[in-house]
Amino acid sequence: MQGSEVGGGAAYGVEVEVENNPYDPSLMVFMDYRDYTKPAVQCLEAEYPTCLYVMPMSPTRVFFEETCLASRDAMPFDLLKKKLMSRLDNMGVRIIKTYEEEWSYIPVGGSLPHTEQKKHLVLQLAWCIQLQAIQL
Repeated sequence: MQGSEVGGGAAYGVEVEVENNPYDPSLMVFMDYRDYTKPAVQCLEAEYPTCLYVMPMSPTRVFFEETCLASRDAMPFDLLKKKLMSRLDNMGVRIIKTYEEEWSYIPVGGSLPHTEQKKHLVLQLAWCIQLQAIQL
C-alpha cells in the first residue's frame, strides 16, 4: 500500500466449550502463525496470511480468534471462519458448544492526521476506546 490507500485487517473469533484443548489452559497464545490448514484452504494463506489467538477461560472453555492483520482488501469473514474451523479440526479440537461469535474489521493505513486538528484527534481516540469497549 502506498500513500493514503486504506487496507484492512479482519478477525473472526469464537468462544466455545471444547472436548479437548491442545493449549496450556494457564497461558494465552498470541500470533500463532503455524499453518494447520488442509490443502483445500492453503491457497488462502498466500493472499490472506493469518494467525491464531487463544485465550483460555477454563481448561475446556476457550476463545479462539483467527486474524488477518493487514491486506489490501480485508479478508472476508466467511473465509476467516472457514480457516479457523479447518485449523481447529486439523488440531483435533472438537467443539461441544458455541457461546459467542465475534467479527471485527480494522482499517489500516490512510492519510496521516493533521496535528492542528486537536478535536479530531480526541474524537479518534474516543472512537478507538469505544470500539475496544464493544469488544470486551
